[in-house]
Amino acid sequence: MTETDPKPQPKAIPELSIESQLLVDQLVTVAAGDVIPYATLAAAIGQPVQSGTGRNRLQTARRILQRDHATVFEAVANVGLKRMDAAGCVRVGSAYRQRIRRASKRGLEKLLCADPADLTNAQKTDFHATASHLGVLHHLTGRAATKQLAAAVEKTDQRLPVAKTLAAFTET
Repeated sequence: MTETDPKPQPKAIPELSIESQLLVDQLVTVAAGDVIPYATLAAAIGQPVQSGTGRNRLQTARRILQRDHATVFEAVANVGLKRMDAAGCVRVGSAYRQRIRRASKRGLEKLLCADPADLTNAQKTDFHATASHLGVLHHLTGRAATKQLAAAVEKTDQRLPVAKTLAAFTET
């Protein structure tokens, strides 16, 4: 870069669209356990919220509410969004754990279709590390491991740090 070249300007943080802000304003008023219909949200921004740009604006609003207001919304198929209460958030978290278990199993099955003999040393290392990682994820998200972790958490009545979580699986 020479003295005559202007310095590169830092990228600006994009402003929140008016549509996303209107959706945030609508959603923030929903009480825990209540459902707000897609039609109400669509009317607020003048476009459908189940497809296209409206869907993107709704996703942005949901992320903002989760980040800034600790408010979680889940879709009720073809009806609207339901604001989760505390128990609903736990159910959502458990559903993600189950999804991780299924995804790790599918990923491992696909990975094991590769023949390590056909791989370079670096690829073999990646192969074995990935297989180990996916295997651990599948194991740790199973019923037995979940019960074992729940027993450890019950003793402290709080989230465990990573080291103590891993230690909970080695205790007998």
